[in-house]
Amino acid sequence: MNIESPEARKAQLLFRKEEKVRESAIAWTEYNGKEAATLKQLSRLREQRLARGPIAPIVKPRAIKKTKPKDVAFPAAL
Repeated sequence: MNIESPEARKAQLLFRKEEKVRESAIAWTEYNGKEAATLKQLSRLREQRLARGPIAPIVKPRAIKKTKPKDVAFPAAL
């Protein structure tokens, strides 16, 4: 069993806490960078879409007429 002095435990806890703060700051910076890149790409794509001009109107497909099935007359038995 590893028994450390109270000062060593306190120093280790402080070190871990500082390490978590550093890691979270790095993760937050990375997240903000990705978000900025995504927004930049989105605005670029939006500009490209607007440069192409208006989108053609959507044409509704014609309704299919429902017809009654034709009665097929079978020839009388021979």
